[in-house]
Amino acid sequence: MYRIMLVHALLVGFAGAHAPRTTGWMKPPTPPGVTAYEIIYELDGLSYTGYVAYPTEYAQESEPATAPGVLIAHQWYGLGDMEMYRAEEMANTLGHVAFALDVYGTGVRATSDAEAEALMNALLEDPEELRSRIVGGMEQLKIFDEVSVNASALTANGYCFGGLMVLELARIGTDAVAVTSFHGELGNLTAQSDDAFNVQSVSVHHAQNDFQGDTALRGLEAELEAKNVSHWSTTYYGHMEHGWTDPTQSVYSYVEAESAHASMFGLYRLLLP
Repeated sequence: MYRIMLVHALLVGFAGAHAPRTTGWMKPPTPPGVTAYEIIYELDGLSYTGYVAYPTEYAQESEPATAPGVLIAHQWYGLGDMEMYRAEEMANTLGHVAFALDVYGTGVRATSDAEAEALMNALLEDPEELRSRIVGGMEQLKIFDEVSVNASALTANGYCFGGLMVLELARIGTDAVAVTSFHGELGNLTAQSDDAFNVQSVSVHHAQNDFQGDTALRGLEAELEAKNVSHWSTTYYGHMEHGWTDPTQSVYSYVEAESAHASMFGLYRLLLP
């Protein structure tokens, strides 16, 4: 009953939560010194198309370089230019191997809010399947031929629906060191008694005017405290709306988005070797 009520609340909240998308933003060119490309992978017999980015020099060494890895989880429309941009940013700024997962499937991307809602809702109503696809993305991050990912130095970042994904990744006992949620959905898809937090750090960047309100944020804070997560933080951004770090959204705010990501970069530098 708990899960049914929570999923229903998430579905209802999403319906009017997202601001209009903007067509004015274009993904910047891939930074010099970064290699990036789409990659098709399989999970349970189905095809998915993710996006990998890493410093080019890693693949030019006689032995594949070993580097930290970061998983990037997409918003409700599916993997697109924003996630590709963020993957390249992680490779360029921190020197990480970044992998943007795909939980919808090869060729499956939303072109309208209605399509996005339908795709997302189908997975919210089947938490076991959603978690399987998230874990499958994390496993893909570990096995690239061109570079070697340090399995002891993994992180995960997510946006909106993707923010929910990385929180779920933490809840199921992933081997990630840290997860960061940007305006993500905060509700637990199962009961807290099922949680197995193993991550060292959970960071949540939350908008003042997010559709979930402050109650959901307080609930997550209580959950993280109850599960004794070593380092957790919630940062509250005044005047912001749901989606404010996503440049494809009309509510995007450059200053707050850059501030939130700078905070994440600094944290990862402290936590990772």
